[in-house]
Amino acid sequence: MVLTEKSIEVLMQLRDIVGRLPEGAYDQPLEVLEGNSVGKHARHIVEFFECLLASASSGCVNYDNRNRDALLEKDTRELNGRIAALALVLRTNDFYRHNELALQTSLDNDQDVLINTSFDRELWYNIEHCTHHLAIIRIAARSLGVTALPEHLGLAYSTRKHLEEESSGGKI
Repeated sequence: MVLTEKSIEVLMQLRDIVGRLPEGAYDQPLEVLEGNSVGKHARHIVEFFECLLASASSGCVNYDNRNRDALLEKDTRELNGRIAALALVLRTNDFYRHNELALQTSLDNDQDVLINTSFDRELWYNIEHCTHHLAIIRIAARSLGVTALPEHLGLAYSTRKHLEEESSGGKI
């Protein structure tokens, strides 16, 4: 349950930061993102969550073989709808616990490598993955003049805890 709520929390942070962008900035290629857009990062985040949830019944998740939907990186309404759908599925389902993660480990080999994992572990991975991309999107938002952002947007929970301990002069 905690991981479900944390997943929804980071997805809502994504929705929030995208909503703060200037008109037309979502799909704009940005120099600070090496020519990529905020929309491409948002698409990437959402598709990883969708891939995990879609694979729940099979017991094997493969992020490398996910769908890549160009509409998601261009249309904020599509993004918001997909985030709402993810939140609903996360809140209302009890998921099969994965036992395998399929990975592509080489450009020369079409054979996936299978490793043991669990649904909860992959959900935590998605939370951390989203947080990482939120940090990148934060940089992009700042480059676009967006200054009113949550203080801890894009910071991992362990980093936040460390910063709180530092500011209090030691362990809290």
